[in-house]
Amino acid sequence: MPNHKGREPDLRLQVRSILATLGGMKEVAEAESVLATSVSPDPTAPIPKQIRYIIGNEGCERFSFYGMRNILTVFLVSSLLLYLPESERARGAKDIFHTFVIGVYFFPLLGGWLADRFFGKYNTILWLSLVYCAGQACLAMFVTNRTGFYIGLGLIALGSGGIKPCVAAFVGDQFDQTNKHRAKVVFEAFYWIINFGSFFASLLMPIFLRHLGPAVAFGVPGVLMFISTAILWLGRKKYVMVPPAPPDPHSFLRVSRDAIAAGLRGQLLAVTAVASAIGSFMLTPKFGFVIAACLALVGLSHLVVSACGFSSTACAANIPRKLSKACVRFYASLCCSRW
Repeated sequence: MPNHKGREPDLRLQVRSILATLGGMKEVAEAESVLATSVSPDPTAPIPKQIRYIIGNEGCERFSFYGMRNILTVFLVSSLLLYLPESERARGAKDIFHTFVIGVYFFPLLGGWLADRFFGKYNTILWLSLVYCAGQACLAMFVTNRTGFYIGLGLIALGSGGIKPCVAAFVGDQFDQTNKHRAKVVFEAFYWIINFGSFFASLLMPIFLRHLGPAVAFGVPGVLMFISTAILWLGRKKYVMVPPAPPDPHSFLRVSRDAIAAGLRGQLLAVTAVASAIGSFMLTPKFGFVIAACLALVGLSHLVVSACGFSSTACAANIPRKLSKACVRFYASLCCSRW
């Protein structure tokens, strides 16, 4: 039988360390609260000047996107899909259109991840806007070439979807405690310009397609997208740049990867961790914590920390974030000491 008495002082030290950490968290929270309240809003604070570049960028980009989208199905039925029997053209156009829309709403996951973890919002918006421009150029140049046209649609889905979660958040980054009360006016203007660009795109682009042909009709949104990117670039020296967040060493994927790499025991217990995480959503948010705590106390592997981390996310509505992270670290210390 292994002797655990020698480990008891270490475990007590770890528990004391956790409690000290909780106390430190409280002090930091109080300091942050005092700092936030000590900086009062300035009623005369102007709207940040760099906001106009972001709003101009968004207006041109929305005109570009909706202008292209609103003539896409008509163009496919009347031109690009003429090789299909007439009875199948409408269905083929719908398939292409909906596949494109799926991409537009999938790539925000990629864009947000790149911005938050690697490049920051401005760089992500700028570089994906260039991809967007390339896609619009492909549409204008390959109106008779299906392969080139489809590549253009793919690039637009990547560019448009990738910048979608970043632009509004980038607007919010330009404010601080002194002028945050002006954010309401700015966001009203921001969403107004979105509808302004969409309205005129919907009004004008079918006319361009009917009277000027598909090359010009797809070329106009391309020009607007190049203008949008140029406007964003002009304000590059004035923006408030929030750096991307560093990787979290206690994330679910990192802990799971390390545990699985530890051997068969970790691989088997991965199933338990995932089950507890699923249970925290399927049954009750605290269910995952209960399972994780029981596994930790009986000395099962440190993989159980992944269940705690996943469960802390599920409990975010009921347990403060800092306390959730403290619980994860506390369970980690228990698991490591038992391991």
